[in-house]
Amino acid sequence: MLQRAVIAMAMSCDPDLIIADEPTTALDVVVQDEILAELETLQREMGVSILVISHDIGVMAETCDDVGVMYAGELMEVGSAEDVFGNPSNPYTLGLANSFPDITDPDRELVDIPGTAPELTGEHQGCPFVERCPFATEECEQYRPELASAPGAADHRSRCHFVDEVDRLREEAADPETWGGAAGGDADDAEPGERSVLAAEGVRKYFDAESGLLDSILGREPTPVKAVDGVSFDVKEGEIFGIVGESGCGKSTLGRTLLNLHPATEGTISLDGDAIGDIPNEEFRRAAQMIFQDPFESLNPRMTIQQTVTEPLALLNRDLSYSERTAVAEQTLAEVGLSPPEEYLTRFPDQLSGGERQRVSIARALVVDPSFLLADEPVSMLDVSIRASVLNILRRLRRDEGLTLSIISHDLSLIRNVSDRTAVMYLGEFVEVGDTDRLVEDPKHPYTAALVDSVPVPDPTVERTPVDISGEPPSPRDPPSGCRFHTRCPAVIPPEEFEFADGRFRQLMDLRQALNDGSVRVDRARKQAADPDDPESVAAAIKQRRFDGAFVDPDAESVVDDALLALANGDDDEAAQRLADAFTTPCERDSPELVELADGRQVACHLYD
Repeated sequence: MLQRAVIAMAMSCDPDLIIADEPTTALDVVVQDEILAELETLQREMGVSILVISHDIGVMAETCDDVGVMYAGELMEVGSAEDVFGNPSNPYTLGLANSFPDITDPDRELVDIPGTAPELTGEHQGCPFVERCPFATEECEQYRPELASAPGAADHRSRCHFVDEVDRLREEAADPETWGGAAGGDADDAEPGERSVLAAEGVRKYFDAESGLLDSILGREPTPVKAVDGVSFDVKEGEIFGIVGESGCGKSTLGRTLLNLHPATEGTISLDGDAIGDIPNEEFRRAAQMIFQDPFESLNPRMTIQQTVTEPLALLNRDLSYSERTAVAEQTLAEVGLSPPEEYLTRFPDQLSGGERQRVSIARALVVDPSFLLADEPVSMLDVSIRASVLNILRRLRRDEGLTLSIISHDLSLIRNVSDRTAVMYLGEFVEVGDTDRLVEDPKHPYTAALVDSVPVPDPTVERTPVDISGEPPSPRDPPSGCRFHTRCPAVIPPEEFEFADGRFRQLMDLRQALNDGSVRVDRARKQAADPDDPESVAAAIKQRRFDGAFVDPDAESVVDDALLALANGDDDEAAQRLADAFTTPCERDSPELVELADGRQVACHLYD
């Protein structure tokens, strides 16, 4: 809603150009898809030009006609989206393209671009990308390349001395070893075991809400926020278990509850077969560690890297001497790619890049040799070029060390790249759990399908299926009855006594929702009505705006007409009650349970009752 308000403010002055600076970075994929569609509509219908600035390759590929790839203040490659993404001709563009997870190609090994962008102070000679480029030569160090014609259209240009050898560059750039790094390994390199390392049964986490004015007037207790509501699952030994969902679905709260940072309101959580409440605190902290989302906030700015990484050892492994703790810290820093480790020990967090800080966070979690590691949005705060390095570290830890991990993310393409199994979470509940590849390729729950359809693909020639849901999830303080997704679900089940054309019942449910939250604009309908003083004319205007065509069932249409007439006469409650009495769906009446399908996955949806 806030981003839509910002777009409306920008359009209020009837501009010729809109500059959209990271317009979807803080948004979930479903809302992101809506915002991008609205921007495209503005561009098409109003003829406004839009300059999109983004680090998201998928967003750029889907929305832009022409693209410029920028590094260290300079354009490294420019051309049409088809040329830049289909025929990348600059080493930096190639590195970005190969480091970006693609939901359609989960087995592709991600490239880790070494180093960080240079400081922009002082004089620089040579190519700005020379320090990180695997193809750099002495010529690149001494001479700054100009934008030169690249393969493709006439306006496709690249700033590289070797633009004429681009076929060789593309082939070599796809190999992680070209960039001096090691790949994380394919998911098939390590098969999970049968033993459950972590198990949750009926876990609930409610937060007490502050009493509002209405609560005080009515003398009632405030309704708690049901952040996690009855979640059950297990994570097998050596498995990477993904948890995905929109912001506010409860996934981060679930993660903190699993590690007892938030005590569970109800349910049991076990680690290696023992209830976590029965495990001594120091033993539990050694066995289960967490990587937090924000590396800029999770590290103490007053502690050196040595102090940060050795602190868990000092607290949880007190038998080690100072020199032994330092030796373990150096070994762990090297394992996460901070080499030589002794150069990092005396630094403070503000002397590190975002990627280096997150590696320190991983080292801090690994230093006590845990059996379970939970990573909460481990790369969401990082640039594209260094996300792959963190993901490859996590995959390598599972492959080489047999570590059991759970990764929480709103990015389904990331989850598919690293996870064996995935749970899809909506408003405090799991709605689908199963093998990640099957879940993405053939989603069973409508919400899972919407998440898959919302993920941008970094290929401008691919046409994605339009997303069938809109809006944002309801509040966890007052979740909908029955299936919590029914207020947005495109496959919501109509009552048996009526017949509806495809999509019509969803439109009717949207009208019911609008009546409940008071967002039906009767005043606008009066202006559009043939006779604004005639309630039947106003009701017809509302019907025309809400429903695109006639109903196939005259009985259903009669109920709708009566409700709209009541609405036009100012009786909103009567209108809402008429629709609720006639069109109550099984989805709002009963809460679905997770049921196991033939392929082993679990789905909570009345379509599979």
